[in-house]
Amino acid sequence: MTITSMDLPSKPPSICASAWEGVFAAHFGLTSDPIGRDWHPRWGLNRLPRDEWTGGYSYTVSASALLKCARTNCLWCGLLVKNCVNEDLLRRRSFLWPFDRIDVQVGTNTGSGKPLGLFIRLSHKLGDPQWFSMYTAEDDPAARWIDRRTRLPNIGAPHVLALAKSCVEQCVHNHPRCQEAIPHANEPASLPTRLIDCSDSDCLRILETNSHTPPEPYVAISYVWGGEQPHRTTMANLARYMVRLDNRDLPQTIRDAVRVTRALGVRFLWMDSLCIIQDCKEDMYRELARMRDVYRYAYVTIDAASSSSVKDGFLQDRRPLNANAMLPFICPREPTGQSAGKTARTGMVYLVNDGDNTVDQRDVLTHGDGHDSGYTGGRGWCLQEALLSTRSLVFTSETLQLRCYTETCNVGGAKHDDERSLPRLPDATLLHDAKVHVERDSDEWKDIYSRWWNIIRDYSGRSLTNPSDKLTAFAGLAQMFAPALGPDYLAGLWRSSLLTDLLWWRNRGTTNASAVRHPEKYRAPSWSWASVDGPLSSTSVSGRALAEVVACSVSLQSEILPFGQVTGGSIVLRAMLFPCEWAGFHRFEGRLTMSVKLMQGAECTVLGGLQSRSLPPDTHARIDCDDDLALQQMWFVPLYHQIAVHGLVVTRAESNTWESARSEGSNETYRRVAYGNISLGRFTSRILDTVAPYPTSEIELV
Repeated sequence: MTITSMDLPSKPPSICASAWEGVFAAHFGLTSDPIGRDWHPRWGLNRLPRDEWTGGYSYTVSASALLKCARTNCLWCGLLVKNCVNEDLLRRRSFLWPFDRIDVQVGTNTGSGKPLGLFIRLSHKLGDPQWFSMYTAEDDPAARWIDRRTRLPNIGAPHVLALAKSCVEQCVHNHPRCQEAIPHANEPASLPTRLIDCSDSDCLRILETNSHTPPEPYVAISYVWGGEQPHRTTMANLARYMVRLDNRDLPQTIRDAVRVTRALGVRFLWMDSLCIIQDCKEDMYRELARMRDVYRYAYVTIDAASSSSVKDGFLQDRRPLNANAMLPFICPREPTGQSAGKTARTGMVYLVNDGDNTVDQRDVLTHGDGHDSGYTGGRGWCLQEALLSTRSLVFTSETLQLRCYTETCNVGGAKHDDERSLPRLPDATLLHDAKVHVERDSDEWKDIYSRWWNIIRDYSGRSLTNPSDKLTAFAGLAQMFAPALGPDYLAGLWRSSLLTDLLWWRNRGTTNASAVRHPEKYRAPSWSWASVDGPLSSTSVSGRALAEVVACSVSLQSEILPFGQVTGGSIVLRAMLFPCEWAGFHRFEGRLTMSVKLMQGAECTVLGGLQSRSLPPDTHARIDCDDDLALQQMWFVPLYHQIAVHGLVVTRAESNTWESARSEGSNETYRRVAYGNISLGRFTSRILDTVAPYPTSEIELV
């Protein structure tokens, strides 16, 4: 309901009288019906005449008056001129003749399910409609009507950490999904081997837990090392650290973590550099095998996303919200308790144009509409630390978020668009010690399998200081999926879906992308996605299998780490092999690909049976490493048929890089070179019928 002129608060000098008594008195149209378009059966939604727009608050202003008020520093008119219209077009005004008139429509479209914001549309095609996110402070009078909150700049202040503590407690006590994931979190068996005792903020010490240790909650931390860790625990200093660890001598990130731990009312902190003996392989293997439980059973995990190094810390003040405009907001009259004639209350709101490139979009995406993954979002180890944690306090570069199995929200009450968050683990993987049996190819299995590969795609684009950690840094996540997709885990692939799992490829990007070489040191079989660096993609097929898995195995570096690093591995397939060669390079859907000619002798054929000059095969290969561009002897191994024929391009395993992984006594040993697919549309099935008698053989891939 529009406030009458008698009830209006005093007009501030930064707003013109017509705007104050009009759009401001109407609360920017937020209390009216949402703005929308009525469907026109003849022209369709996007070709409606201008008078079909409905809802919100509308008014008319002359172009000359709008420009004059903008020049005299009216914040509202200035916002319209700067953000909603083409100012040069407005100044000419010839197209407005003979009526120097502009229709302005202001309101919201809350029916879309988005957090509350402001929609502004001007007539005469002066510019596209604009959507502004709207924010206000928690204690502002406007907070009753405006959903979003301004960010908390002093993120390390006691009152902010108190808000964070309240959010964590809300999750602990009121989120059934989070509670079901860790029903036995306080049992002694779930405690890490070592914890940092933070009861004295100045003098810390490392405590070794055992069966007699009282079960107490602990906080874990996920952070970027950013180089050597001179403070790390070693065999030489462990005894000393168990007596005293001076907080003042530690890097800022650790000191900040101690501060947050104490503010949450928790005594113990876990961090890898101090709670794992860094120069003891036996201790490293044992503790790495427990990573799933360390983060899963933590009371909360601190995600130091804003810190690029352990030296930086993460509690620095954040910069204030960079808004397009800061405007007064006349609060609507309360349904009861406010008598007629009483002056309305005035609050303050901030508008951020979601499509304005002049405003740093981090102000939009990280404040209330997205997940700011920060520095930890680019690190391989940090992915499993984030996904395994039941709940995390994420200290982004702009704000503070609570992310848990149930939701993601900004501390302080701001809204959050969950679609931009990290992928979530399937419910079937969250049950404590779940003995999950999921029927293969059921809808639930397909959902779990799809999420598995979504996580691999995320992980493949992250960096690792030590590339040999490729499988180890992912082991906790594999352990979570094992009950549903396992039990046999093969260097990043599952025995139950092995033929499909082989159909991954490396995203090369553009032709200007730097060359990718084979790893200098063996870390995985050639058929494993862990054997290459860089972002990956994959395809999930469920059609006709063209090969059969005869045997498969991997050799573990340590039996303690069944999901960790391997020293070798092989797959034996019964499949068809067709000689092939590179036939050139071309761009396909923004990715560099290579054509492959399938050969039988000197004659170009398609899968060894059908030659077609009028309809050449649509054949593509995505090479794994650029070292193999010069290969002369290769074979195409078809694995699946679903619309196209999907398979692998292989070559003999003759180089020293792969020789160590070969099985003894094998005469037909190959390694993977590329993913390939061949399609002839409706002719594909005919081709398969043609080659059905083609002989198969057992080949070993290493």
